[in-house]
Amino acid sequence: MRLGLAGLFFAAIGTASALAQPSTFPGSDYGQVTLRLRESQGSAVSQVIERGDIFQRVGRLRTDDKLREVSDRVVRLDRLISVNGRELTSTCTGTIVATDLVLTNYHCIPGFGEDIRQASILLGYEDEDDPDAVRIPIETRPVMADDKLDFALVRLTAPLPAGLTPLDFEPADAQPGERLTILHHPAGRPKMMTVHECFAYKDPSPRPTELRHVCDTLPGSSGGLIVNVDRQPVGLHHTGGLSKSDAGSYNLATRASVIRAALDTLRPGTASQVASRPSSSSYETTPRPNVGAAAPAAGSPQDSAFQELTTPQPSAGVTATQAQPAGSGAFEQHTSPNVSNRITDAFAND
Repeated sequence: MRLGLAGLFFAAIGTASALAQPSTFPGSDYGQVTLRLRESQGSAVSQVIERGDIFQRVGRLRTDDKLREVSDRVVRLDRLISVNGRELTSTCTGTIVATDLVLTNYHCIPGFGEDIRQASILLGYEDEDDPDAVRIPIETRPVMADDKLDFALVRLTAPLPAGLTPLDFEPADAQPGERLTILHHPAGRPKMMTVHECFAYKDPSPRPTELRHVCDTLPGSSGGLIVNVDRQPVGLHHTGGLSKSDAGSYNLATRASVIRAALDTLRPGTASQVASRPSSSSYETTPRPNVGAAAPAAGSPQDSAFQELTTPQPSAGVTATQAQPAGSGAFEQHTSPNVSNRITDAFAND
């Protein structure tokens, strides 16, 4: 049997990423707003249909709803990637946290081995073929990133639309059993929120950097923003592990407070701006901040060094200097080798 889109991706980047949750589309889909789910995408289609009553459209909230205000900063992040000479389109989720920076997962940008040809964010995508959606090109290399904490800050190469301000990134720590909401673009769909049965997991992780949660997600949700009832950021979703057949299963996120602490450590006093513009020309490593009382085990996320890519590199093929009309691509990847894949997609070529 021929390798499908997911099989091609896994074969190229190895077994660790085979535990990820991909939702891939042909490269020709890049730049489109609405991405067509094909029957060859197997369970990806059924998962979207099945979860239709779990994911709620953010666009149905009142414009003066506080959650709607937060969600305006949540975007779809699209990548055009090359795998073994074949172009694929993929999506994650991101959040605007500075006038020129988007927060997402490390495994989205820069990723783990795939060649990213182009990348962009899609703002205001709340309905199929949304005429109000706006696309902005972004760099294909991060300004700041940490592979173990699985977060990255990526620079926009064009200004935000007038009137859109960044998220006030003042995080809180979620407590076991606390009610949560995740804002995301599951399977590259219009912006959704998971509210139903969305809680912090009853047993906290022994890793102080990690947030366990039971909020429903799909491929495409990587980089989704998790907030508490006060609309404060509590986590950055990165890994799916939740299973209907396993009451002890959960998804994983990086605690928002950890990301804030990492930024404070890297550039003391500037975290209120999320990040200042880089000034040197190489990666710098800084010891991880102490973010919890529990001592991390060897190989835990705290063992890695926080990295800063201080000279942004231009995105291949991206020369735009202003916001452009929307269009997009879709794929999401979760990359924790410690959590089994929640969805196994069997793809075949169309």
